[in-house]
Amino acid sequence: MTSSIQPFNEKDLQQFRQQAISLDKISAQIELITKGFPPIDLIRPATVNDGIRFIPQEAHSQFINLFEEYQKTGKVAKFVPASGAATRMFQSLIKFCSEDALKDEKSTSEVSEFMERIRDFAFFEDLRKVMAQGGQDIEILLRQKEYKTILSYLLTEKGLNYSQLPKGLIKFHYYSDHARTAFEEHLVESALYQKDRLGHVRIHFTLPETQQRFIQEYLRREIPRYQKIGTVFDIMYSPQRSATDTIALDMENRPFRTKDDRILFRPAGHGVLLDNLSQVQADLIFIKNIDNISHEHLHPKRAFSSKLLAGVLLTIQNKIFSYLKAMEWSHPDAKTLNEMKDFMQQELHIPVPENFLTQNKEAQREYILKQLNRPIRVCGMIKNQGDPGGGPFWVKDSHGNISLQIIESSQIDVSRAEQKEIAGRATHFNPVDMVCGVRNYRAQAFALHQFVDPQTGFVSKKFHEGRELKALELPGLWNGSMAYWISIFVEIPGDVFHPVKTVTDLLRPEHQPVSSK
Repeated sequence: MTSSIQPFNEKDLQQFRQQAISLDKISAQIELITKGFPPIDLIRPATVNDGIRFIPQEAHSQFINLFEEYQKTGKVAKFVPASGAATRMFQSLIKFCSEDALKDEKSTSEVSEFMERIRDFAFFEDLRKVMAQGGQDIEILLRQKEYKTILSYLLTEKGLNYSQLPKGLIKFHYYSDHARTAFEEHLVESALYQKDRLGHVRIHFTLPETQQRFIQEYLRREIPRYQKIGTVFDIMYSPQRSATDTIALDMENRPFRTKDDRILFRPAGHGVLLDNLSQVQADLIFIKNIDNISHEHLHPKRAFSSKLLAGVLLTIQNKIFSYLKAMEWSHPDAKTLNEMKDFMQQELHIPVPENFLTQNKEAQREYILKQLNRPIRVCGMIKNQGDPGGGPFWVKDSHGNISLQIIESSQIDVSRAEQKEIAGRATHFNPVDMVCGVRNYRAQAFALHQFVDPQTGFVSKKFHEGRELKALELPGLWNGSMAYWISIFVEIPGDVFHPVKTVTDLLRPEHQPVSSK
C-alpha cells in the first residue's frame, strides 16, 4: 500500500490556510484513515428491562409535572443540527436527471411516484410559480411527461435550487394559508413544551457556514408569523465551520484531488458539533434532528414524549446532585453508601467494584465523584421499524469497561459472525430524540470534550466525481462524543418518529394535512 505521508505543494498549503486547518491536524487525519479504528465490541443489544426503560402509563404524570415546573425557569433550550444540505433527500431525482437514469429502475420508480403526487408537496406552488416565470407550464409538462424539465426547476439554481439548500429551508408541510419549512415547524413544536414563565422559547440551530447570514435573515422575516401573544422566540445560531472538515483519501491512501486539482475535504459527521452544543446557554437541552419533524397535528404527541424524557432526566439528576452535595459536607455512612451503590448499578447501569464497600473512604469518594459527576443524557428509543441507522447496545471498550452506547450500523464489523448476529437481534432504534443535562451539581458547565471516546470514529467509503474515496467520520455527537456520559435509554412510541430522508417521505400521512386521505 502506498505511504500515507504525502508532500504538499504551495497551492495545497494555501488551501489549508484558507480553510484554517493546520498541517499537523491533516497529518493526524491521514494517519487515522490509513490505520483505521478499532472495531466496536458489541456484547448484546439493549432491550426493555435490560438497558431500556419502559415507563408505565400511571407513572407518566409524575415525570411530566416535574418537567413542566422546571421549564418555567428559563433553563431549557433545544439544539437542532441543521447544517446539512438536502442533496441526499433528492438523490433519486438527481440520479434520474443523469445520463444513467434509464439504467436505474429504482430511481425511475421513485420519480414516477413523485410526479403522480407532486401536487401534494408543500413546495408545489413555489415550483409552479418559478416555472411560470421561466415561461413553462407545469401542468402541460406533467401531461407530456417532461419530467427532467420539471426537475431542473426544482433542483437547480434555474429554479428553486432545492438540491443545494440546507434541509431546514425545504418546505415540508402545507397548511390552508401557507407552507412551512422544517425550520418553521421546529419553532411551532418547541413552543408546546419549552416556553418559560415569561413566554421565551430558546432554540439553537447549527447552520452551514456559507449560508448562515441568509438563513438568519429568512428566519427573522418568518418568526413574527409564529410569535403569537405570550411567545417570544430566542433563536441562537452557530456555524458548522469548514475548519472542522476532514481530508479525503483515494483508495491508495493518497490525498484525493478533484478535477481542478484541489484536495478534497468533507464534513466529518455530526460529531464536530460538540463545540456548537457547548455554546448553548441552558442547563437542560433537547436534541432533535432538523428532518424529524411532523405536521402540526402530531406535535402534541411529540411534546408529551419530550416532557416525559425530560422528567426522567430531572428525577435522576436531582438524586445524583443530592448525593454529590451531601458528600461535600461529610462522608456518607454505610447505609447511604450501599444506597449509592445500588443506585449506580440498578438505575444508571454503572458497574461497581465488588470491594467498593470495604475500600477506604477516599477511594470510595473518588469513585463516586468520577462516576456521578458527568453529563447525563436520556435518549428515547423506538421499536425497530426497518429504518437504517443506529441503535442501543451494551458495548465493551478498549479498557474492558461495559456500558450502554448508541452504535451506528457503519461502526459494526459485520464480517465477524458473532457481531453480525448481535446486531441482528437489536429490538430498538435511535431516532435522535434526547434530552441532556450539561451542568454539574454546582451549576457549572461540563467540559464536554472530556467525555469523548476518540477511538469510536470510523472510515467510510464515498464517491466524488465518479471516483471512490475514503472519508473520516469523527466520533458522532450522540455516539462516541457522548460515550462517557451517563446514558439512560427510555422506550417511546414509534409514532413520534417522522424523519424525512428522501423527498417522497413527505407523502406519508404524518407530513400531510390531517384531512388528507
